[in-house]
Amino acid sequence: MQVGQFAPDFVGTSNGKQVRLTDVDGRPVRIEDFRGRPLWINFWATWCPPCQQETPDLRAAYEAHKAEGLVLLAIDIQEPIATVRDFYAKYALTYDIGLDPTGAVLATYNVFGLPTHYFVDRSGVIRDRYFGPLTRKQMDEKVALITAN
Repeated sequence: MQVGQFAPDFVGTSNGKQVRLTDVDGRPVRIEDFRGRPLWINFWATWCPPCQQETPDLRAAYEAHKAEGLVLLAIDIQEPIATVRDFYAKYALTYDIGLDPTGAVLATYNVFGLPTHYFVDRSGVIRDRYFGPLTRKQMDEKVALITAN
C-alpha cells in the first residue's frame, strides 16, 4: 500500500478462502463504512510491547479528534476475541476494534511489523502511513493530514 492509493477493503485470503474483517460482535467491517470520514487504521496485538505502550496515547488522540469526525479502527492480529476484549476493558478503549484472526487483512495491507498505522482521508485515499509506535505529537500531526479537509 502506497500513499496516494485508495485504501483497499478489509478482506484477504487465508487457506484459499476469502476472509473479511469483523468487529468484536462478529459483524463485517468494510472500508466503505468509513467513506466521508477521516480514518486512522492501526494494526496491533495485545502481546506487542510497543502497541501496549502507545495505547494510552492512541486513546487520548482519538478522544481529542473524534469531534472532527475521526474514526480510529484498531485491527487486532491473530488473537482470540476474549484476549482482545480483556485488553479493551483494561485500557478503557472507546475506539473501534477489528479482528483479523487469520492475518488475511494484515497481508492485504502489506503489514510486516506491529504496530503499523495508515491514515486515510475522507475520500478513501491513503495520505500517510507509519511503521512502528507513534508519539502523541506524531499522532496529532498525522491525524491533521486527514481531518483538515
